[in-house]
Amino acid sequence: SDSGGPYLFGDLSLADLALTPTVIRIAAQSPDMQDWPLTAQWMNSIMTRPSVQEWMDDARKLPEIVLDDYYRADEAESPGSKYQASWA
Repeated sequence: SDSGGPYLFGDLSLADLALTPTVIRIAAQSPDMQDWPLTAQWMNSIMTRPSVQEWMDDARKLPEIVLDDYYRADEAESPGSKYQASWA
């Protein structure tokens, strides 16, 4: 990487922090990152930060929010189905 460090601009910056929720959502989908090793390393650098781990631990304690108009992709044929987010 040209940044000289594990983050977008070398040292941890506001850009990394601003993208942390996006990294969490992408990581929750367990994508195959084989073709993007630098991106995988960056995501790992974000996800393994103690502050992010603490944030996620706190989030897991919150009550689940399920909206009536959300549904799981595998239940798309069922209009009454609900999507339930997982913090796994």
